[in-house]
Amino acid sequence: MCFGRVVAGDQFDEFLQSLAQELSLGNRRFIARNFLLDEGVCSERETTYERAGVMRRHADLNDWQEMHGKYLFSEVYLRRPHPMPTQIDRTDENNCPETFRHQIAFRDFGAVDIGLDIIRVQDIPLRLVRRAGFDSVDELTDLARNVLADPFATSLIQRLDSALELWTRSLDLRPMWAGFWEDLWDLFGPDTSRDSPEWANELRDRFGLYHLNPAMRSAVEIPIFVFRYPVRILPYLRGERDLRPIAIPTVLDGQFNEAFCPAPKDEPCGFTLYLGKQGGTLRREFLHPSVQFQAQHLFRVGTVTSPVPADLSDARAQHLQRICVEASRGDYANITDGDLL
Repeated sequence: MCFGRVVAGDQFDEFLQSLAQELSLGNRRFIARNFLLDEGVCSERETTYERAGVMRRHADLNDWQEMHGKYLFSEVYLRRPHPMPTQIDRTDENNCPETFRHQIAFRDFGAVDIGLDIIRVQDIPLRLVRRAGFDSVDELTDLARNVLADPFATSLIQRLDSALELWTRSLDLRPMWAGFWEDLWDLFGPDTSRDSPEWANELRDRFGLYHLNPAMRSAVEIPIFVFRYPVRILPYLRGERDLRPIAIPTVLDGQFNEAFCPAPKDEPCGFTLYLGKQGGTLRREFLHPSVQFQAQHLFRVGTVTSPVPADLSDARAQHLQRICVEASRGDYANITDGDLL
């Protein structure tokens, strides 16, 4: 049943099924359910995952996670060249993450209007701050806020651009998770003074960014950068300048994530799992190749202060119910999540 198909007697499927129903795992059991549920993994990627030795019966979740990580660093989290690539060559396995090597990555949003704006949320790890030449996260966020307050301060902009370049240079080529501005604009005013007071917490909740949890990090708050940028800055497909790699997220595109939930195969995008109390409408999520952010792309600096739910069962149940309606798939996830629905 892995990747949306039933395979009787398959060792990996049986391993996933046992984890999926193991209540002692808490939210972690949803990781196995997603592998059983995800219909968006194409046959080529399934073959690569199997060839990496991951699709077998593992000793436990931790053993599986270690093998999954090896797959990611071999096929998805590739070493970043310098300068940053401005185009994607699907045949270049050294510089093109497997996420974007197959036609499915361009199926729906590849030819989207290049003027549409994208939103990405990025937390600010101290190790990356230091690589960018700052002594503390506060020093970098203060600079960023000053740039937002005075967008014509050339010296400040140059310093922030330099910091972002040094920061980005230390990262790999893993796909970036993002959403469309159209789904998030209502959180923000025409300037920072008129933003919704809880915009940072609500943005975290709408994006389903479960890892941005102050309680889990023993922190009072988590600083974040919000980047807003047009589709046109994304790398284009080699030989077809009008196509951008904008892919539907799958379980093979990142580390294990309790708050991720795959979309049915006929949907044009993924949907974030809402972490707040009332989910409302589904909000789109997708993956695009790494880009070099600059000061001009910085939209907001904020702090996440509220915890995420300790138990994601209710959030997942509501999310799956909305997907069933959106996709007209009343039976979607009944086998994996029938205990929630």
